[in-house]
Amino acid sequence: MVRKLILLLALVFGLALAFGVTRAGADHGPLHGHVIALDAGHSESASDVGAINTIGGTTIYEKDVNWDVVVSAKAKLEALGATVALTRGENEFVDRPTRYQRAADAGAEVLVSVHHNGSTDPTINYTVTFFTQKSDERIARLAQNHLVAQLGFPDSGIRRNAFGMTVKPKMPSALTEAWFLTNDALAAQYLADPASLIGPESQGLADAAFEYLTTPASKPGKQR
Repeated sequence: MVRKLILLLALVFGLALAFGVTRAGADHGPLHGHVIALDAGHSESASDVGAINTIGGTTIYEKDVNWDVVVSAKAKLEALGATVALTRGENEFVDRPTRYQRAADAGAEVLVSVHHNGSTDPTINYTVTFFTQKSDERIARLAQNHLVAQLGFPDSGIRRNAFGMTVKPKMPSALTEAWFLTNDALAAQYLADPASLIGPESQGLADAAFEYLTTPASKPGKQR
């Protein structure tokens, strides 16, 4: 009887210990200890709304779409254990120097600035990602590849340029233009079913950050 009781207690203890280890691993996640900065593009001032489209009397502002994607990507990354720093609040006006500083103060290893393109042609659409420094190229390429894989839009590749949030931050950075807000069909889709675009786009961003921070070729950290 005593032997059976001891065996039963050992089994219960073993299960409890195993459960505790599993929970601890889930709580921390594969990105535990990593810090990622996400920038919802535009909203530096009240007039800085980015691209605009009006469908059926409803106007969509790029700054709001950017915010929706950033919030979704933040949740996905936090579920993997990452710490995510946002460079602005939903209705906050923040200039670029302050955004750079917020990312740096958070100890971010990488920064992604989320945007949605604009054109006078209401039918044009493709995915493109920009970078400035050579140290930015890898995160830009990963972001582009994963966004195209998730969204399935034409791949316009990565381009080197000197503008936006990729110019002065102290960590590798990229500026994404996942799709054109001025594309009437996509704007209508966004209004009818926001998750159909926000979900895959934010997943692409999360996948890019995950690969950048966890693969051997990745060397996250301050490189400038």
